[in-house]
Amino acid sequence: MVCAMAGVDMRSVIDRMKTKLANAPTPEELIGGPKSARMKAATISFNGETLTIEEWSERTGISKTLIYSRLSKGWKVEDVLTKPNRRRRVAEAVMAA
Repeated sequence: MVCAMAGVDMRSVIDRMKTKLANAPTPEELIGGPKSARMKAATISFNGETLTIEEWSERTGISKTLIYSRLSKGWKVEDVLTKPNRRRRVAEAVMAA
């Protein structure tokens, strides 16, 4: 009834909804499953090397989550991989005092 009032073909709406549902993320993806998979699969090139986020994390000591977060905020790759974690530095300073 709403489709008819809007002048839209109901069959087209149903087909479009089916397509959207078929391409929608699973509940596991929504709670973080694929994010981990994306972080493992994503590669970053820096200084002539291309490594996954996980590999860069192991090499730099910067957590995978922090690398991913910095990238999603638009940081330059150089800064993502070379800037230390400020919170960790502050925590270490507090512990040393």
